[in-house]
Amino acid sequence: MPEPVYEALPYVYACLGIGLLYLLDSGVMAVMGFVLLVSAGLIVYMRNSARKRAYQARLRKKQRDWMDS
Repeated sequence: MPEPVYEALPYVYACLGIGLLYLLDSGVMAVMGFVLLVSAGLIVYMRNSARKRAYQARLRKKQRDWMDS
């Protein structure tokens, strides 16, 4: 998947979720909108956590390399 599309997906999910919550009167659509909003939040949280762990791992590797030299 192209990176711009990959990065935009949570925001697309959030916009669709908000649209379903406010534009449609069906209870099923409201549940689907809520699920989309929660999914968007979880995706952003998981990506942020993974990127933070990867950054910390790179820092630890740099520190070990620096200590070994």
